[in-house]
Amino acid sequence: NDNDNDNDNNNFELFLQIFSAFLNAFIVAALVEEISKYLCYWMMEHPDLQLHDNNDNNDTIVSKSAAITIAMTTTALGFSCSENLMYVFVYTPPGIQSEIATLVARSIVPLHPLVAAIQSIGVCYRELEMRTTSKNGNANTMYMGRILFPAWFIHGLFDFVLFVLAIMYGDDDNNNNNNNNNNDEGNGDKNADGKDDGDLDEENGIPAFSIAIGIFVVALIYYIVQANAQRKRLMQQEAGGSRNAIVNGGGGGGGATTNLSN
Repeated sequence: NDNDNDNDNNNFELFLQIFSAFLNAFIVAALVEEISKYLCYWMMEHPDLQLHDNNDNNDTIVSKSAAITIAMTTTALGFSCSENLMYVFVYTPPGIQSEIATLVARSIVPLHPLVAAIQSIGVCYRELEMRTTSKNGNANTMYMGRILFPAWFIHGLFDFVLFVLAIMYGDDDNNNNNNNNNNDEGNGDKNADGKDDGDLDEENGIPAFSIAIGIFVVALIYYIVQANAQRKRLMQQEAGGSRNAIVNGGGGGGGATTNLSN
């Protein structure tokens, strides 16, 4: 009976840890960070991002979409840089080797720029495709959920898988070291919870890193497919002379001619 109670308690604790990891991954990390990056993009002011002003320029719809993607990935790179510095100098134990290892590990998988580029597909669709295809010519300003969802899901899944792996491996290490906690306290190579950094890196680091790379590759393929499809649609809009397309020279009718003459 005691063993059954212990197993039930362990299972419940494991469930709570996984549920906490889910909340941290999808709500605390992914949702907050993706919304922050989205809002940081809208705070940027640059002539290439004045998408619908009646200004005299030669920008095409395709070049406008490229400007959106570059702007969103740039804000994500700034966010990623600040986050990496925090992990290196705050969360990593002091030491040049461990700090460099943390920086390299976090830089190998550029998740933040990738999910920002995925966001840019939705922004381009709302600002360029919907605006040129809707009857009233106005973009849907309530499209934010569709823009954020793919990036939020990929980001949250990436973090959640790593969190769960850390929980499962941590449980294994704790079970193996329950009888050695007193001996581990004086070992300088151990963490405060009695787990050996070297053992975790060698035994668990490779599978965790492989899964992270797998999620990143799938997300990258998703972005490439969606971006290529969107580029083809935008090029078709330009070739078809859509009334809101920004073209080089005359094909826009009287309004475009007036703007160019001024």
